[in-house]
Amino acid sequence: MTQARIYIMSDSYDLLCMGRSTLDLFGNTLGADFTAQRIFRAYLGGSPMNICVGAHRLGLKTAMLTGVSDDEVGRYIRQAIREEGITDDYVLTKPGTLTNIVIGALQPPGGGQFAVYHAANADLQLNFEDILNAPIPQSKVFLFTGMCLLAEPSRSATYFAAERAQAHERNVVMDLDYRPAMWDSVRTYGVYTRAVLPHVDIVIGTEDEVLAATGTDDLTAAVITLLSVVKRAVLVKRGVEGCEVYTVQGAAHAIPPFPAEEVNIMGAGDGFAAGFLYGYLRGWTLVKSARFANACGAIQVSTHGTGSEMPALSVVLDFIDEHGGF
Repeated sequence: MTQARIYIMSDSYDLLCMGRSTLDLFGNTLGADFTAQRIFRAYLGGSPMNICVGAHRLGLKTAMLTGVSDDEVGRYIRQAIREEGITDDYVLTKPGTLTNIVIGALQPPGGGQFAVYHAANADLQLNFEDILNAPIPQSKVFLFTGMCLLAEPSRSATYFAAERAQAHERNVVMDLDYRPAMWDSVRTYGVYTRAVLPHVDIVIGTEDEVLAATGTDDLTAAVITLLSVVKRAVLVKRGVEGCEVYTVQGAAHAIPPFPAEEVNIMGAGDGFAAGFLYGYLRGWTLVKSARFANACGAIQVSTHGTGSEMPALSVVLDFIDEHGGF
């Protein structure tokens, strides 16, 4: 067994993200059929990877705990994250696996044709030893997503990681990240999600994800259920309608959106999460953090790519100023 590494103070991070890393390939010709695409552009992808890169570009010190294949795709992920200025110490090669690949033709607004290759998934091979070797106690926020719960050993490792973060009084954030096509049923997703929620401070998800996580078809009831379990807050993403923030103290806030020109909806919610965590870690109120998050999501949805096109802090602040401020 590999000996657990010893950390010093300089090894601390603002944010450690755990879960899926993906090679995203999107056709260059917007609106064209998948079969008509001839040039595809490559990006870092996967919800937690996008959040990690997005938060880093905003100015946070971030790290990514993920698994990749021992092939050229895995090496692409490792090289791309290095080029972002993020350590690849926790990008772990998992022999005998494959890295996720998503190939898509973007057809805005709201559409597209996608092929997703998710078999023998490397990041679902993260295990207990990987968690013990990860800098969870040295990270202010530990974020994971619902896809971490899809299969073993990642599922148990994720529960352990959340427990470990809570034991070290770290902030634990879960992006619900429900992908219906990946699960055998919404009930299975809900059961595994509810099992980890007592270790979570803040939950982020769309209305559909919040309903899936709680096993109900009523949003008010779903939010109440989540608030009875999590430690701090629930954020409900509503796309062009902005978002809502609910706290365990009983506060409810509707946060207005920013205008957006849609190109690619994939990654917009991850830009939102990165923006929210930036504000949260800067000590902003939940409301201000969520407003900033809305701006990040609006900018991201207007780009062609995913993680590799997350906005810089100056871009977001200028965008907010141009649209009336916070």
